[in-house]
Amino acid sequence: MQAFFVIAYIVLMVVIGLYFSRRKVHDDTDFIVAGRSLSTLVLTATLLATFVGSGSIVGGASFVFQHGPGAAIFFFAGTPIAALVVYFLLARKMRRSRATTIPGLIEERFGPTARSIASLIILLAYVGIVSYQFTGAGQALNLAFGLPVWQGVVIAALVMIGLATMGGLVSVAYTDYLSAIIIFGSMLIALPLVLTRLGGSVT
Repeated sequence: MQAFFVIAYIVLMVVIGLYFSRRKVHDDTDFIVAGRSLSTLVLTATLLATFVGSGSIVGGASFVFQHGPGAAIFFFAGTPIAALVVYFLLARKMRRSRATTIPGLIEERFGPTARSIASLIILLAYVGIVSYQFTGAGQALNLAFGLPVWQGVVIAALVMIGLATMGGLVSVAYTDYLSAIIIFGSMLIALPLVLTRLGGSVT
């Protein structure tokens, strides 16, 4: 049964990515920044799906259990504080800018050397992030289908890279939107089940 759900999820992601890439991608701006036209709901969902994963749910829960709620507030405060800073101080300037990347924004303020440094920092950071996403997806496919992990990593890489290249931010945002719904719904379903197993109460 779990294999069926994994296959259905992958197929659904590819179909949604293809659909929105055909409907909404017409030029470079559409590809890179979704034409600057994402609704608040879709934008919120893609940020949620991007930042809330197994590391946040499982790793975050373990961190809170080991170090207490005070440490948890410190650990998780970065994301909401950054969101508030961007919303109140940077969003309007970013909207007015013609830049379509973070290094491009930095170049406007500090020059091309700063852009190159920012590009290198982002590249180094995201090589690690993307690599563990591929590895995690490969482990999931190993559990679902019994594939060797390396084969799961290859399949996951092909699907993820395909989604990103077929429609840029448009396809990624709308597949993330569905993923966010699945994540949120799954957590709501899992919460009473986990509390019941631990002998707690859902009321």
